[in-house]
Amino acid sequence: MEAIQAWAALVGVLVSVVMVLVTLAGFWFVWHQVVLMRQAIVHDSQTTLYHENFECTRALLEMDGLYLHFRANHEFSADFTQGHWLERKGAAPDAGEPCRDWLRERRRYCRALELSELFASHFEHVVLQMGTLPKPLQDTWREYMLDVYRQSPVFRQFLSDHAHWYSDDLHEALGSRPTAGWRTRRSTISTR
Repeated sequence: MEAIQAWAALVGVLVSVVMVLVTLAGFWFVWHQVVLMRQAIVHDSQTTLYHENFECTRALLEMDGLYLHFRANHEFSADFTQGHWLERKGAAPDAGEPCRDWLRERRRYCRALELSELFASHFEHVVLQMGTLPKPLQDTWREYMLDVYRQSPVFRQFLSDHAHWYSDDLHEALGSRPTAGWRTRRSTISTR
């Protein structure tokens, strides 16, 4: 009888050891899956951000002359930076038909506004994804966004004019300081 009890105790200990090993293997498997999932999230975030950035750069290069407005602090004429182009048809207030150069600049300016919105939306997405990126990539993206912001007067003006469209985190990342009370501005939309 004692031999049976000894064997039963030994089997009980072996079963307990096996259960502990199976539990540890299960924990290791779950941990390994979490690590793989994290790597997949980082990879997906990086792929998405780089694809979006490629699209922004491609759009920037599609129109001749835009690159300098986003990478070399090249400004548009006062007609455009001060909004006069919305009120008149040409470079001079009393002009009949607009001159070709003015029309080209207007096309470039409208395209620059579109690209500014594209870059701002892309940068907003970068800021939202920062937590999924490794620290060195976070730093690289911050520097890239700051460089675009610092080198593009039209982009800076766009962000200032539409500050309420973008998050505080984006403004903080770019060092753009909206005017006081900018979050309280609301557009009124008629529901009739």
